[in-house]
Amino acid sequence: MKKNITLILSILFIPIMLFAGGQSDTGAEEDAAPPSIEGIVEYLEGEAAINDVPAEYGMTVPYGATVTTGPASYCEIVFAGGNVFRIQKSTTAEIRLSVEGPEIEIKEGSFAALFTKLNAFVSDEPLRVKTQTTVASVRGTAFFVKVEDKDSTYVCICNGELVLSEPGGANPEEFSSGQHKAAWFR
Repeated sequence: MKKNITLILSILFIPIMLFAGGQSDTGAEEDAAPPSIEGIVEYLEGEAAINDVPAEYGMTVPYGATVTTGPASYCEIVFAGGNVFRIQKSTTAEIRLSVEGPEIEIKEGSFAALFTKLNAFVSDEPLRVKTQTTVASVRGTAFFVKVEDKDSTYVCICNGELVLSEPGGANPEEFSSGQHKAAWFR
């Protein structure tokens, strides 16, 4: 009986081990994707969707996800155990967080963030919040970004420091504040 079990287990596991230990057809190792950071929907009010799927409490927000919210709605997503992103009403945002190039693109609407563990997903590169008119490079702060229209973005440095620049990175300017400081980009 013991021999039969060993034989059956060997037959089942040999193909798995061969597959797992095999090389690609080209013989070259594939490049590993940079580690991405997933978020969790921790609070939700009204209508929101993650990649066109209705959002629910506890839902995972993967790298590259598009988050949309309806009127009178918002969605709070927590990343790396203490960084809260609040996607405000009537917003479309694409979230691409990885250790090598974390960024959020606000296509319309507004976004707020409070970071308590920013170093959990930011290494040498700052988190970038992009709109059509500005890029905010964040190293650790509380801030708010609102796309007023395609030609205007409002940024509030609530507490901390931001480097704000034109979309291509031109004309960077440092802003810091211990409390509210507003800036408009057109």
